[in-house]
Amino acid sequence: MTSPPVTIIGLSSTTFNPGFFGEVKYASGLASAASIPNYCMLVGNKLSTGTAVADTDIKDIFSVDDADLFFGAGSELARMCYQALKVPGVRLRAVAAAEAGG
Repeated sequence: MTSPPVTIIGLSSTTFNPGFFGEVKYASGLASAASIPNYCMLVGNKLSTGTAVADTDIKDIFSVDDADLFFGAGSELARMCYQALKVPGVRLRAVAAAEAGG
């Protein structure tokens, strides 16, 4: 299941500045902190046995099996996923970085 993109007026998909961005919606009713989705994005190295394409695929991770399939069992990124999956209430996404060459 892929969540819909978040659209904030004044920001484009090419805005890559880290930080917090928000938008005030007037007359929209009461919102609680529990209704705000919390995401954790992990970036790291994968093994050649992983099916994800480095620097391209952003994967939703729901289980240890997902991490192993996409990034290779025991890879740096899979191990980060194992620990992040222990945090309740956080939606986990991960992307593999291409290995540095040079």
